[in-house]
Amino acid sequence: GAGKSALPSKTWSIMACNTPIIAAFDTQSDLADILRDSGAGFCVEPENAVALADAILNAKQNGILAPTAREFVYEHASKEKCTAKYVETIEAALREATPQS
Repeated sequence: GAGKSALPSKTWSIMACNTPIIAAFDTQSDLADILRDSGAGFCVEPENAVALADAILNAKQNGILAPTAREFVYEHASKEKCTAKYVETIEAALREATPQS
């Protein structure tokens, strides 16, 4: 259950290289959602060797590409985008905390 909100630290770096990912990870997790939404790969249930083998064979036969993964990383996890989100959040909090006259 811990995997639902965890994200391996190398995920963004791998995606920034447009490298496809097959992850044996909780399929109802943030990682699974990110891989699905970005087209960077997919997850199979952990400890399911058959599903992992099938995913690897499927990828070998059909190829898996991650052509938009780098753009997804830039839009959702780049320093510029994350900094802008922090600034927006802080400015919004300051506006709410400041009495209006």
